[in-house]
Amino acid sequence: MNAGIKCFNIESEDELIKINSIAGKLGKIAKVSLRVNPDVDAKTHPYISTGLKENKFGVSIENALDIYLQAPKLQNIKFVGIGCHIGSQLLSIDPFVDAVKRLIPLIRTFFFFFFFFSFLLFELILIEIFFFFYKS
Repeated sequence: MNAGIKCFNIESEDELIKINSIAGKLGKIAKVSLRVNPDVDAKTHPYISTGLKENKFGVSIENALDIYLQAPKLQNIKFVGIGCHIGSQLLSIDPFVDAVKRLIPLIRTFFFFFFFFSFLLFELILIEIFFFFYKS
């Protein structure tokens, strides 16, 4: 973090909690991107395949939202992205298309929660300001 890393690509809940702890000790906010495993077969050599559940790279789509929703409790974390890596040396674009199709609903949900909670926080601030001046 002291080296100026712009974004940590986290692959597990434990890693997220550890980065939050380190950032807290350093008095910093760590920007993180969640690496999601879309469970897509890239149809590449098994030794370089990373997009299937059994490859254990990234968090499952099923667990990604739960991890993302921890952000408000982690004071030294700022989520800035979501991504996946399904393998190398792909011979077809189809696995990429499949991965994006699986990630779109998750991205939409993240987007909704980000803007909903941002808007809710803004509304609460406006209410506080109103009552502050109302009391005066």
